[in-house]
Amino acid sequence: MSFITTITFSQPINASVQIGDNLYQSTPSSSGGFSVVASSSGVTHIGVVYSIIDQYKLELESNYEDQNGMPIPANYPSQGSYISFSKDGQVNQNELLGYYSSFTFVNNSKTKAKLFSVSTEITENSK
Repeated sequence: MSFITTITFSQPINASVQIGDNLYQSTPSSSGGFSVVASSSGVTHIGVVYSIIDQYKLELESNYEDQNGMPIPANYPSQGSYISFSKDGQVNQNELLGYYSSFTFVNNSKTKAKLFSVSTEITENSK
């Protein structure tokens, strides 16, 4: 049995989120002026995007239930959780398409930080 839950965000939902995407939650902590997720706390799959209501709300479908058929509260995101998403590999098999891209990296911490590596795979889509 699946359960539908509405999640409301304080910031607009990423424009790349689509129906069918997997949602994950993690609990960030502060380290060196950055919000980080410790590998010990892990990342928890909380469900699949069922519908996008508006730029701040979406409906999440979850199949996680206890032995009585009730939703498992541990899989609900809590206030302050970091929510991430991934695409369904069967639907979104392509890399980035196009001829142009632009990236902006911003360090909002008060201390110096180094960027180790950035990479992407881009496939030309019309030639």
